Formats: sequence, C-alpha cells, structure tokens
Amino acid sequence: MNTSPVYFTDFRCRPGLNQQQKLRKLLLKAGMDKIDFQDKFVAIKMHFGELGNLAYLRPNYAKTVADLVKELGGRPFLTDCNTLYVGSRKHALEHMDTAYTNGFSPFSTGCHVIIADGLKGTDEVEVPVEGAQYCPTAKIGRALMDAATTDACLDILDAAQLREPVMASLLTAIQTHLDRRAAGAFKVGAVLFSNRNGPLGQTKTADTLLKLWKEA
Repeated sequence: MNTSPVYFTDFRCRPGLNQQQKLRKLLLKAGMDKIDFQDKFVAIKMHFGELGNLAYLRPNYAKTVADLVKELGGRPFLTDCNTLYVGSRKHALEHMDTAYTNGFSPFSTGCHVIIADGLKGTDEVEVPVEGAQYCPTAKIGRALMDAATTDACLDILDAAQLREPVMASLLTAIQTHLDRRAAGAFKVGAVLFSNRNGPLGQTKTADTLLKLWKEA
C-alpha cells in the first residue's frame, strides 16, 4: 500500500505569521484550492461542544476555513446533526444556542450555523447504499445532502492516485475515535459511502461485525 502525504505544523508563531495563517497554508498545501466551490453551498462539519465543555476547536479556525471557501467562490456554513442523547444539542434551538455560547456565531466565524437534520433531528434524506446487504439506505441530514459532498474531494484523490491510502488512513482514525467513545462497553464500527460513488470502505471492526451478523 502506498503511503499518503501528511501535512502538519507546530504551534510556534513568529512575527507576521499566526496560527490561522499557518492553517490556511496547510489547506492550500493539501489542495483545497483545487476543489470547485464556485456558487456551491459548502458544509463545514463542526463539533460545537456541549455547554460547559471546552474540548472543541476554537471558532477562529472555522473562520479560516470559511474565509478560504468564500475566496474560492463557495457559500460556507457550519453544521452538525442533533444528538440522540440528552444534552445541550438534542434539538436545533438548543444546539444553535450552544454553538453561539461557545463562540460559533456569524460574527466570529464569517458564516452561519445550520443544523443539518433540522429542528428535531428528523429532516433527513434516505440515500441508497449500493451493494449493501443489511442497510439498503442511510439517513443523512438534509443540509449536508444539499451542500457539496465528499465526491469533489474523491475526484482530487483519484487524480492523484491517493484514494486508497487516504481512505485506509481515514478508516483507521475513525475506528480509533469510535473505540475511545465506546470505552470498551460495546463494539462499534463504521461504513463510509458517498451518494455518487457508493461504498468507500469500512473499518476493521465493522467488517468483523458484519461477518458475525451474516453468520448469525
């Protein structure tokens, strides 16, 4: 398997170059300016944090991404879906209040906050999953489906012949995150797909769980 390029930077800043400017350089180095954003709605997936929680990215970084999207002709907005668990993001009104309280306002980020799956988390689109054995469709927040999808990024990866290593790295990272969230209480995996390209891959645990399900 070919290795994929990884771009990183440290937090050191010198006069005339701050962290937001360094993030912009990373975005351009990764090829974001090669994506066709012209006149397209662009969803910037965020975690706005729960009330009282400080474990989220600062709004300043969201502004850097949004500003670049606008420079490239896009129409960005920050988004996330409502949570299934009880908290400060269980419906859109509290979710947006939480986002604003934690600093994600149009004034600080340069774009609006739109909750992808609507007021109660029921505004969704059923997307066919090509080749699926058990889940023929997946429910995706309508705002995400109305915005530019991952397919534009896949086109860039395909042109550079990097889809396979990038997807492998992404799936590993997703599984690591899921394992941390589950904390050993149960097994969880993920299957990735896009509306145009269909299945993109699945994590190691998802593969194991699907095999067990099929054999049951």
